[in-house]
Amino acid sequence: MLGVQAVPDATYPNLIPRTIAFGSCHSRRSFDRSPPNQPNIWDAIASHRPDAFLWSGDAVYPPNKLGNAPVTALQYEFNQLRTNDTLGYSRTMLSGPAAPPGGIHGTYDDHDYGGNDRGNEMPDRQARRDAYLDFLSIDKSNNTSSNSSRRSRPGLYSSVSFGTAPRKVLTIFLDTRWGRDRHCIPSIAASIPFGAVISCVTRWITAGFNLPAIFASCHTRKMLNEEQWKWLEEEISNSDAQVHVIVSSVQVLTTNPVVESWGHFPEERDRLLRLLNKLPGLLLISGDVHHADVLDALAGIYPQQRQQRIHGIIEVTSSGLTHSCVGPFYGALCAPILRAFATNRFRGVTLDNRQRGEVGDSSIANHGEYFYTGRNYGTIDIAWAEDESTRNIGTVKVNVHSDTRHIVLSTGAIYIGKRGTTARNHLKNDELSRVRGCVDGHLRPVSEKMLLVIVILCFSW
Repeated sequence: MLGVQAVPDATYPNLIPRTIAFGSCHSRRSFDRSPPNQPNIWDAIASHRPDAFLWSGDAVYPPNKLGNAPVTALQYEFNQLRTNDTLGYSRTMLSGPAAPPGGIHGTYDDHDYGGNDRGNEMPDRQARRDAYLDFLSIDKSNNTSSNSSRRSRPGLYSSVSFGTAPRKVLTIFLDTRWGRDRHCIPSIAASIPFGAVISCVTRWITAGFNLPAIFASCHTRKMLNEEQWKWLEEEISNSDAQVHVIVSSVQVLTTNPVVESWGHFPEERDRLLRLLNKLPGLLLISGDVHHADVLDALAGIYPQQRQQRIHGIIEVTSSGLTHSCVGPFYGALCAPILRAFATNRFRGVTLDNRQRGEVGDSSIANHGEYFYTGRNYGTIDIAWAEDESTRNIGTVKVNVHSDTRHIVLSTGAIYIGKRGTTARNHLKNDELSRVRGCVDGHLRPVSEKMLLVIVILCFSW
């Protein structure tokens, strides 16, 4: 009914959120292979005394890379993470003085779902969802409406709120696996050795030749099922939160075609951005890719600007709690690929809304290329205005930290807004239609030139 605000799955009304930590991609085997003097990243996270911790995917990895991991294998890995103090998670996040008072929340990605690049073709989806809910200690014996609802939904999507207005954060966790269709060229990442590398190439081919524009079946593929879309619309409708954190296990704004992302489902990504565009204090959080990234939709719309004048729709990716993209045999390609597909990468801001006569932050450190290939985690730091009689609500800053706690990437302070004002669009309507994606046909001109050269050589022969 119009005007009715949805009730989140979990609420912490008495907690004023100031620091929320997040991260993804935690492998027990990568931890076991790490050097003995390597810092434990959970100690660094705990040092922030976060109010909550958000998983953005791949909390565990099953032992076998090929095939679909049985649910029992996932349950074993979840149990190891929760009980093995050596890993650091249980002794810092689940107990002790640093255990977040706002709890631990999250969503899975492909590995803790049970299969590399898997989507709606995965068998036993209900059992996989429930294994993750058990990991989060969502008590199935506690027959509250929220717990009951989460174990009957077609997916792991959920919501949690921290605080009350005018100091409220609403966090939305999307499930990008349960309802997701296969890629245009189906991934074979879990089917054969080196299948993950081959699937990176086929995704690049799909994007580089813009196959969705050629094949109608590729153009209409879905990232979320309609049940989740309806739920998302209801969750954010009439929200009274000042900050909205949207957690997607895969990246939303990247133009890198080799990784899984919303960009491979262009219509779905456009629908998501248009739905979220008016939310105040909007932040996108993602994982999956084994590096850290700061992205902004405005960067690709105005590529001629060395620095942006304002923040647009911001996405921060933190991926690689135990390992990063430089570790595998192809690790030397990680940074060059990230540099090659940097269209939507954040470049820093100069004014941050000052042209509107609002308070901004001109002291943002220059983080170079705004990606980081070492082990990392993220924090969302909110500075609420202490004087509630002022119109300014405050600022939010998202930082990415190395495993030794140092800040390696930062959005700088993002102005949240003013009291008593309606939410502004982060992007104008014409800008929304110009957000750059990875499916752009960028390989076509090169292939056409190569074909022309071949034809000329053949006739010359």
